[in-house]
Amino acid sequence: MLLHKVLDDDYSNRVDSNRSSPLSKTVAFLRDFPCFLDIVAQCARKTDVSQWRYFFSSVGDPHSLFHESLKAKRLRTATSYLIIIQSLDPVSVSVKFAIELLQKALDLNDFTIAKELLRFYKSIDGYSNEIIESVKASVEFLDLQEEEACALPRGPSEQVVSTSLRLDAVVNHHAQRLILEYRIRSLGQISKVLNISVGYWFTDKSAKISDWALALSRIHQQFRLPLPEMTPLADRNPRRLSLPIELKAHNTGGTESILRVDITQVDKFHTGPQSATTQGPSQLEDNFGLEYAEIRELAALSVEAGNNDWSLLLHTILRDVAGVRRALGRRERGTEEWQSAVSTVSPGYSNFVDEVLRN
Repeated sequence: MLLHKVLDDDYSNRVDSNRSSPLSKTVAFLRDFPCFLDIVAQCARKTDVSQWRYFFSSVGDPHSLFHESLKAKRLRTATSYLIIIQSLDPVSVSVKFAIELLQKALDLNDFTIAKELLRFYKSIDGYSNEIIESVKASVEFLDLQEEEACALPRGPSEQVVSTSLRLDAVVNHHAQRLILEYRIRSLGQISKVLNISVGYWFTDKSAKISDWALALSRIHQQFRLPLPEMTPLADRNPRRLSLPIELKAHNTGGTESILRVDITQVDKFHTGPQSATTQGPSQLEDNFGLEYAEIRELAALSVEAGNNDWSLLLHTILRDVAGVRRALGRRERGTEEWQSAVSTVSPGYSNFVDEVLRN
């Protein structure tokens, strides 16, 4: 409110926006607050567009404020500055800023911002030839190679691709990077928010697994799933049971005291919950139901897309013997690479491997 009032007074009186003006002094005061970027953005939204150039001559260039917002990870604030830039600058400029914001949103897993950007540009596609012409430079801006542009559709005349398709290319490029880094959970989240099937990315030639041990470890980390233990709980040395103080010896009235203990009470005090690493697949699914549901869905999509690498890896996480056998049966290189990687990540997978390879 303070900034807006001072702006109205200065603009009405046409006060020069120098360091001694009330507006400049107010801006200098507000810069000490961590929410300065938000204050400026909110003030601009409540101010008539005709006052913006005067206003930003005091608070700072919208381009700089946009980048400050990105650096501070204030994507919603950066979106406000993008709207301002779209009003003050040519479309060729604002599209570049939109691409920057989309990239940052994807990097920070803020898929809501990404969805809003894509939806906005899709809604205006086809209405401005200037928009279409301006995105020619976006590939250079992204520093993408031609083959990394996700095979964007081109007509017989090599016509310029629209802005929304260029932004789709940014999403596809990010999805390819997620697959290469084995960040499959983020890929699944993007597909749901943006309504793009993961199978589309699974069919890409780059969606292969080159480091099986690393991929398996990262899946466990992303879904926070414990690694299986090598030795089942039943094979461990039995523990010596000590009686808790709540269990009393009962005197039968004779010369000897006979200890009568309800065995269910002993179980209650000594069994307790199993640690996550000693649980079997069915018990893990009880405790990690949502995570396993995500993995099962991704595994089904990998099978549908014909991606044998990801099908094998995800069915291994699920410890789905039939699924792994089907995937191994379609592999030309046999089982050695998979078996070695699984054993490297956790010897606890040895029982599962034995079951898969058992005739």
